[in-house]
Amino acid sequence: MEKNTLPVVITDGYTRISVIDELPLIHGELTFMWRPVSSEKRAIYAELLKQKQGIRKDNKLMSEMIDKQIVSWSAGEKNVETIRGLQPIIWRRLADIILFGTEAPDREDPTWEASDKLVDDDSSLEDLLAKNSETESIS
Repeated sequence: MEKNTLPVVITDGYTRISVIDELPLIHGELTFMWRPVSSEKRAIYAELLKQKQGIRKDNKLMSEMIDKQIVSWSAGEKNVETIRGLQPIIWRRLADIILFGTEAPDREDPTWEASDKLVDDDSSLEDLLAKNSETESIS
């Protein structure tokens, strides 16, 4: 058995390239470069989710959160609407892997070449927080 070489501490700018394997007759393979969520961001996300009521609002907010953490992926254009349109099982797995840390990806792929460059998205998180504290409803 190979030794796990993943870091214990999440440092600023750290990214992983992970794969959700194909599930025959349900969905294809998804490779994605993502930034793990720090415990501070996870607490902020949890607080935002507590403030929202309703499945549609939760779905949109969680899709926005997933969008903030994914740098690039193999599913074409990456935006909130595309994330909301994912096969439900992939969407749930991304939430569990990225936002909640309750599931691991099927494997890592350090050889995958991302098409987008990594950008610092701390201001994006601040924008998401501000937007959701000022707005009562997410459509």
